[in-house]
Amino acid sequence: MASAAVADAALKGADLIMDLDKTYIIDKNKLRREREKYKSIIAKEEAVFYKFIDGIYNDGRKDATYND
Repeated sequence: MASAAVADAALKGADLIMDLDKTYIIDKNKLRREREKYKSIIAKEEAVFYKFIDGIYNDGRKDATYND
């Protein structure tokens, strides 16, 4: 993943990653796990929000819209 390479380059530029100490290296699997974790958190929050929506109603009015 390109995002792991960019993150590693930024950490190396900030001198957080040294040749001997590689504790801050970010690999693609670590990023994948974090993305999945936050996706599940957001999905749970949205499920609570959408539980209160009964329906989306339309009044039938047709408005003029700008078209190119």
